Amino acid sequence: MGGSLISIRTLRPEEAMPQHLGTGYESMPVMNEFVWIAEQYGKIIGIMLGAPCHGLVFIVRVCVERDAPSKTVHLLFRHFVQDCEKKGLRGYFTFIDPSLEVERKFIPICHKAGGMQVPMLQVGLVGSIEKAARF
Repeated sequence: MGGSLISIRTLRPEEAMPQHLGTGYESMPVMNEFVWIAEQYGKIIGIMLGAPCHGLVFIVRVCVERDAPSKTVHLLFRHFVQDCEKKGLRGYFTFIDPSLEVERKFIPICHKAGGMQVPMLQVGLVGSIEKAARF
């Protein structure tokens, strides 16, 4: 898959979430205009999910196929930033798992783009709105 052209775009309104990248969001409702995909030879090889949040955008997930070119994450991020700037968003934030190669690749990309790493100990909390509504 080496040097061929990779194209980046957001999901079209009628498109479903790709099922083969293991994002964990395959059956969730997503905002297609905040889902960037990388395509090569007509096949989706990478994805970046974002979510607007009070003038910022949260990078929810970045997944690429194991044999995708190493520049895939970089290209996804560049298009993500360009599109978010056009939407009037002012910054981005994310949390990564540095034990995962694809997420670890994002650290130097962030630094080169003028971002910073904020080391902190955090515990993620998640829950169902349906269950919490009955709390």
